[in-house]
Amino acid sequence: MKDLVPKAPLLFLSVPTPNEWKSKSYVGKFFVQRSSDRVLTRIDDLVSGLNRSGLDDGSRKYLLAELYYSTNYWLNYCEGNPNVQLERRQAVRALKEVVERTLAKSLGVAPLLVGPELEKHYGCSLTFHGIYKDETDEPRYFKEREKRERYKIFFRDGKALWHEWWMSQTSKLKPVDTKEACQRSSFSLQQQEGGPLLSGYGFLVMTSYRDIYVAPHRMDAIAPGMPKFHSTIPAGKSVQFAGSILIQGGIVKAIRNDSGHYHPDDTFFINILEQLRTVGVRLKGVQLFNYKGEDVSKDAEDYLNKRGNWGKIEERVKQSQRHQSAMAFRTSALLSRNKSMYEMLNRVEYGKPEPQGLPVLLQLLFEERYDGLKGDMRYQGTPPGSLWTTAWTDVLEGLFKYFEIDDKKKAAAWKAKLDHYKLAPPVPPRHPT
Repeated sequence: MKDLVPKAPLLFLSVPTPNEWKSKSYVGKFFVQRSSDRVLTRIDDLVSGLNRSGLDDGSRKYLLAELYYSTNYWLNYCEGNPNVQLERRQAVRALKEVVERTLAKSLGVAPLLVGPELEKHYGCSLTFHGIYKDETDEPRYFKEREKRERYKIFFRDGKALWHEWWMSQTSKLKPVDTKEACQRSSFSLQQQEGGPLLSGYGFLVMTSYRDIYVAPHRMDAIAPGMPKFHSTIPAGKSVQFAGSILIQGGIVKAIRNDSGHYHPDDTFFINILEQLRTVGVRLKGVQLFNYKGEDVSKDAEDYLNKRGNWGKIEERVKQSQRHQSAMAFRTSALLSRNKSMYEMLNRVEYGKPEPQGLPVLLQLLFEERYDGLKGDMRYQGTPPGSLWTTAWTDVLEGLFKYFEIDDKKKAAAWKAKLDHYKLAPPVPPRHPT
């Protein structure tokens, strides 16, 4: 009769000790080697790190965030991987749940909002250039999962594998060689920006779930199934990294953060390098290059060891207003198709009266941005008043940057208006929800 009684689900009340974790995730098969599951061994390392004495709050948050992403990745890709034992799934799920609860308390949000909150720290949104291009040039978004999946990268024993998407029939997983993507590309960012032409690289995107995709970069209309922009693969959503990568025979050789659509700064190398470490990629000797192909580091392992910390993540959050305000450019970009709106906004001059009707137009733009923020997962749980402040700040900063590109005087006028509204905020919508 005892066998008929269902076992109670596994529950960790706090982050387990290394011994407790390994005991609960143990699989009693003589042929199973724990070390063959690279993501699991990374989880082991993170659990051990969280149990170190004298751990400061920032280090704890950083390790918890990486453990959140690692356990989530393991659960999403445990099936179909010959090195993974599904019997560990209950233990990994229980670990992810206690990590969520612990992070929620540390970040001051509900457990269900940990993902969106981390996205504020790790996500990279479209820049003005990216939003404008997507508004004015068909980006060929991959809204169907199967379009994205053909370019997904898998990892076995630290090697990058993919299906040979250029073949007429789906192949088995084979080592990645990014020259295949490079040869099928019709565009080189390096050439356009005036930097050195580094051949053999493939288009690289890592989504908010840390799925990694490598593909060609096709600007022409004769290859509708291939990505046109970095925004094509995630359908315009924020990412954790975008650029390009050099892989030969499944071995990662170099990475560049050369995305014009997302323009990730150098701190976003932390995201991609942490994920590569999680899946077992050897980072020693991997080179890092910036937007123009200039050297950032000759050793990714050394780079991550020095910069992989919560302090760098917080710095990035403070600078992310550039990405958040850039979302307002989706409205600004429409100016090119709305002549009367553009003419009114263009008549704003420093030290002169506002054009008649401008307050009404700005209120409409504020409310449109406010509605957009309400539907953004990253802002769930934000008080309406704070959301409204973010909305009008985004719009005014967006217009300021919009005019700054071609007209410094107009930009100064909008900067003054932004400063004015900071002292006297505009009235929020009548019934903000």
